[in-house]
Amino acid sequence: MYQTNKLFYWLLVSMMIFACQNKPSERTEMDDSKEINFEMKVEKVGEWEGNDVYKYDLDNGFMQVQMTNFGGIISRILVPDKDGNLENVVLALDSIPQYFTGNGPYLGAAVGRYANRIGGASFDLDGTTYEITKNLGENHLHGGRKGFGVQVWDAEPFDTDQSIGVKMHYLSKNGEEGFPGNLDTWLYMELTTDNKIKVRFESTTDQKTVVNLTNHSYFNLGGITGDVKDHEVQILADSYTETDDRLIPTGNLLDVEGTPLDFQTPKNLGQQMELNGGGYDHNFVTKKKTLLN
Repeated sequence: MYQTNKLFYWLLVSMMIFACQNKPSERTEMDDSKEINFEMKVEKVGEWEGNDVYKYDLDNGFMQVQMTNFGGIISRILVPDKDGNLENVVLALDSIPQYFTGNGPYLGAAVGRYANRIGGASFDLDGTTYEITKNLGENHLHGGRKGFGVQVWDAEPFDTDQSIGVKMHYLSKNGEEGFPGNLDTWLYMELTTDNKIKVRFESTTDQKTVVNLTNHSYFNLGGITGDVKDHEVQILADSYTETDDRLIPTGNLLDVEGTPLDFQTPKNLGQQMELNGGGYDHNFVTKKKTLLN
């Protein structure tokens, strides 16, 4: 069960490229000589506001991923450790229905229409000021009170020669949480033959609007029962966005060099956290020319 007092001891992997190593497996890829046997199990786990909620368990014979059409949540990722024992490396609540209360701090969820904070819960677009939901004091956070992470998405499984996955769809109607335009969004989540989890958003709108979508998963690559502070972390970023005392971005970019946010070379996460007051809630600006494929 997720404990709120541990929040800052987890590294949020959102909108940044990172590399972590902890208890590395000796087997990083499946044997190419072996046939890949994909398997997907679909199970109804409840209802929310009159809509059926399902979980989807994907298995490629090496690792397993569980996701749900409630909130587009990735609720489990099982990978083998160096001894071949499967470990869950993504933080989640104990059961999917527990998310229905809205108390799951966006664990593994799709976040929209706008990830992160909007100061004053308003923005100007083409001369019009739009007032959006205030759900963090006087500010807006992660799409509002009923953002993408607490909606039931239409969903259907799909497969290719290289992957299996779930395609989800949600229509955010004009005016929802104060945002302009009907925003049609498709979310593709898939598990591949080479042990990658791919998450892709595609959106169209009938009116100019703002949009900023992400998956909000928290990882511990040593298994969620361990301590994330043992990780060695590298972030391919030479700057980060400055924020005010409300954590609202100021628009300024600050250099990470010589600060606790400098992960340009591999660093011990726990040691860096202590230097930074115990945790991180920052946006790193990645180096576009050196991002991993």
